[in-house]
Amino acid sequence: MAQQLQKGIKIFFLLSLLVGMLPGIAQTQSIGPGDIIITEFMASPSAVADGEGEYIEIYNRRSFAINIDGFTLSDDGTDLHTIDNGGSLTIPAESFIVLAAGSSPGFTPDYVFGSGGTFSLTNSNDEIVLTDTEGTNIARLDYNSSKVFDGASLELNDIKNIDTHGEADILDYNESNSLIVESTDNGSPGTAGQTKLDEPPSVRLFSDTSIVSENSGSILITVLLEDPGNNRVSVDLQFNTSSSSSVAEDFIGPTTQTLSYPPGASDGSTQSARFTINNDSEYEGTETAVFTLANLSSSGNVQLKPPKVHQLSILDNETAGVVINEVLFDPAGSLSEGDANRD
Repeated sequence: MAQQLQKGIKIFFLLSLLVGMLPGIAQTQSIGPGDIIITEFMASPSAVADGEGEYIEIYNRRSFAINIDGFTLSDDGTDLHTIDNGGSLTIPAESFIVLAAGSSPGFTPDYVFGSGGTFSLTNSNDEIVLTDTEGTNIARLDYNSSKVFDGASLELNDIKNIDTHGEADILDYNESNSLIVESTDNGSPGTAGQTKLDEPPSVRLFSDTSIVSENSGSILITVLLEDPGNNRVSVDLQFNTSSSSSVAEDFIGPTTQTLSYPPGASDGSTQSARFTINNDSEYEGTETAVFTLANLSSSGNVQLKPPKVHQLSILDNETAGVVINEVLFDPAGSLSEGDANRD
């Protein structure tokens, strides 16, 4: 019996070790807007044709690899390209990859989206949108002709300037001053260039809005931990009565919850607070519940960053007690009193 137990322990240990060694396990972590950033783009190369030299550099700011095979590149018009690498196309943790129109833009790109017209970068107003396999916009950049330079790429100045929706402002991009190896064009594809990558340890809400039906049961509001180091972190997610049209009685149970992250929690870790909706029998219309991050506590220099406020819209499942049951649109011509347009 003792020998069987010892054998079982050994098997369990070996299986645990093998699972820990399997590549790509970290990729099961979910990602959201802003986890991938458009850090550089070349819209108007001079050394080669546009269909060969246009490129987009993207950066994975998380501490785990992200596979973007099946994601799409698009604009607000008709351009649409689904990334198909014949397998995974992985952005390593806290690293860059480059997507290019051609295979020889002066360097070796990680992926070629082609010049067949499914996606390209114009030299005037255009958009770069990266969308995941669920249809969520992960990264977006709108640019215009005033920020397109012949023979030079545009580089993001600081990754902290990306908003919570993953959207960048073209005003935060600067003309590259680095020469691409084996080319006469300027750019820094695959490297930081002028882009600052340092981020302080921080806590923020995963999103700033959500919608729930009153009879849905409950709603999860998620808080994201970024670059925590080895800090212990806790933060309250509390219902803000003064900013809400709803009241505490619209929820069952506590309306303030504390979320805690242990030392060693990884970058991109999330904790969620569950709030249970009170499905009452009164008609109140759509109500707004505002939740705010507060009372941050940490063992190091962790800070709160936007979004710190989440607006939850609660849709009423009852019908109004008052209905319009008769309307006279066009009274007789002699009845001018009460006829709104006097026809």
